[in-house]
Amino acid sequence: MPLVGARNILRIYLASPQGFELADTDAAAIASEILSINAETQGLIVEKAPGGVGFVHASFEEFLSAEHIGSWPFSEIELFVLKNAGDGKWRNVITNLLSCIQRRDEFARLVSIMEIPDTDELARFNRQVLLGDIAFGTAARAPTTVRRLALATMDRVETEDWLPARREALASVLKRGSRSHTQGRGGTATPSLATCEAFLWARIADIGIGSMAAD
Repeated sequence: MPLVGARNILRIYLASPQGFELADTDAAAIASEILSINAETQGLIVEKAPGGVGFVHASFEEFLSAEHIGSWPFSEIELFVLKNAGDGKWRNVITNLLSCIQRRDEFARLVSIMEIPDTDELARFNRQVLLGDIAFGTAARAPTTVRRLALATMDRVETEDWLPARREALASVLKRGSRSHTQGRGGTATPSLATCEAFLWARIADIGIGSMAAD
């Protein structure tokens, strides 16, 4: 983002009732101080290019974007997910967004939107990857839904013919699975990392035994 634009956004916020209601001159001074950064500065906000600033890592931007979108009316969140679930650049934002959703029915509704068939092959692939991330990377707001998504993702690990899709499914299981819960409300089981690892090792063993038998 251009430094001038970032400074103006901060100034407006600091002077607003939603911010600190500072006098405009004070808000402008503090905004300038906050953004007094250069190539040597270390912090959450860094110089990305001459005259441009941004977060030190995309994960901060993705998390804060999800927090912001999560404050919208639910009907607008539905439209956002419908429009962007097939776009890979919104993958982490939407995964974080689902972590913010508290109501089980809203969580399930957003998942159902992501599961709408897409005629575009790349968008369909991105939706599958996103659903895998959600299965293993979000709190179990809707245990039945999460369990179904998790099992579908593990099935892709085992049976998917297209290697990139299989690789992404495996990444969802192993990278995000460490944050999964083992028990949902009402005793509904949600696959944890240990469960997924056991599943994968069992399949590897099956493949090995099958190969030995064939020999």
